[in-house]
Parts: sequence; C-alpha cells; structure tokens
Amino acid sequence: MGRRSDASAFVNRKISLLKTRPSSEVSAALAELRRGAGKEPGSNPLLWEWTLEGLPDEGFGAEPSYLETSVYLAMTLFSVHQQGNDVQTKCMSVSSVRFGEAVRRLCKNEDDIDRMIKKIKAVTSADSITSVAYYLRQLISLLKSNGIGFDYADLAGDLYDFQFEEGRDRIVLKWARDFYKTKKIISEEE
Repeated sequence: MGRRSDASAFVNRKISLLKTRPSSEVSAALAELRRGAGKEPGSNPLLWEWTLEGLPDEGFGAEPSYLETSVYLAMTLFSVHQQGNDVQTKCMSVSSVRFGEAVRRLCKNEDDIDRMIKKIKAVTSADSITSVAYYLRQLISLLKSNGIGFDYADLAGDLYDFQFEEGRDRIVLKWARDFYKTKKIISEEE
C-alpha cells in the first residue's frame, strides 16, 4: 500500500506546484505533458520535472517501474483534462470527487448509464496499462467536455494498484461502488 500512497502524494504535490507557477510556465508544462500522453514514461526529457523529479526510488530496470508508470499516466491524463482551463481558477483535479463518481455525473438517464458502464468495462478489461490509459482518455474527454473534474492523486494510486492482478479487482470494485453510490445520491435528490 506504500507505493500507492507514494503515487498519490507525488501527483498531488505536482498539481499543487503547477498552481503556484506563472501561467505561461503552466501552459508550457501542460502542453508538453499532453504531447507525452500515450508515450513511454521517461521518453521525453521535458516531462521529467513533472513525472520523475522527487519520485521515490524503486531501483532502476530496463522498463519503467509501476510507480513511474502510474504517475506518468495520471499526470498526462490530467494535462489532457486540464486543457483550456486555468489551473488556478478551474483545476480539473478535485480532491473530493473520485473517478467512479465523476463518470456517474455524466449520466442523465438509463441509456447514459448503460453507455458509461460499457466505457468503464473497456477500461477494466483492457489487457495492458497502455490500453487502460487509451480507454481512460476517452472517458476523460467526456468529463472534460462536461466540465467534470475528479481526484487525479487518487487516480494515480488506482493506476498503481491496477497494474497488479489482485489490485485490479479492488480498483474495479472501488469504481463500481463510487459509480453506484453517486447514482443513489442523485436518485434521493429527485
């Protein structure tokens, strides 16, 4: 569980740091991070400050570590989601909203619920972390177009756990609970 919290804390720190930087620097950093979406962690030196600097050491192997991968994916996905919004006035990383809750907020009727469940199923049944990121980008595009943010630090932890078979089951259950918990809240408000 320690590395999950390392991933969450790191992403939280980096997003908080973005909020303190001049807007021109933030725009440049987010643009570079967007260009890194779908690419291998560590492959672009311009992203190292935002995806590697200060990350706890897991040793050095030929492939990116699980921690490096989860942080890289969370930061590049955040940059896609944040595009077009000022990070200081409309940050798309919202600590009080988890991923499953955010996706449920896209649903206005039963057809929407069925459609979102199919999209989440595509994420959860993907055969690689690269495929997971691809399907997450599709959902994040929908969230972005509807102005719905969620907790990217929590997503980083989820992506860390998702890389392990036993962790994947926990994350799928967490997302399902959050998705349906929100449905219950919305139903009670009606």
